[in-house]
Amino acid sequence: MRFEHVLPLIDGLHDQMIPRLVSPAWVQHPFPVPQLATPGIGTYFALGNARRGMMRSMSYQAWTPIPDYERYWTPFDDHFAFRPHVSPEVRPGILEPSGSVTLSLKPIFEGRPPVFATGAAAVNAEVLRAFVSAFDDTDNLGVLDWQHQGYWFRPHVHALTEEPWRVSPFPNGDYYIFLTEDMMAGTFGHPWEQSLCVFGEALVDQLVPALSSWLPILRRKGGPSAGAAAERIAPA
Repeated sequence: MRFEHVLPLIDGLHDQMIPRLVSPAWVQHPFPVPQLATPGIGTYFALGNARRGMMRSMSYQAWTPIPDYERYWTPFDDHFAFRPHVSPEVRPGILEPSGSVTLSLKPIFEGRPPVFATGAAAVNAEVLRAFVSAFDDTDNLGVLDWQHQGYWFRPHVHALTEEPWRVSPFPNGDYYIFLTEDMMAGTFGHPWEQSLCVFGEALVDQLVPALSSWLPILRRKGGPSAGAAAERIAPA
């Protein structure tokens, strides 16, 4: 069914169905709609599109730019001993936390263009699924892109939109970091080693089994714990 064929159904949604799918706090101006005689599969498809459209039009955003670059990079540098370098002798790029698992992305990087494109998309999709499963829907993740704009990221909101990744978990060109405010869980993408380090027990449990079913594991539990004296980062 084409999207334009479903649009007329949105105007026929039952007014009792909307609150079940959209949090009342997000709906400032509820709108009446005529009753639909027999809701079918097309109705629920339309409801999903209606919800995504409403979320795109509201201020509840998945990505919020971080205004002060150094304010958030400095605690990350201190906490993880970040070492950016292209040389294989200066790896891993961070002090990998206890319990972390680092996966190789070489099969994707070394593949033909269709393999690279689909592999990178698959990694990003799996990471998003794991974020949604491991973290609460009110959690902010700090997203750091070395020497570029950083963001606060809401994975649960991103999952319901069609917005592209501002920074992706797959490190296509630079160091890409996603981490919780207490810096106890997240991912570290290394573009030169072509690897993804996953840390935090709940996130490891959600993400590593899925990715390791088709990507090699480089390291497990690398380095001493980096979480005991973590400085909390949080939106200003």
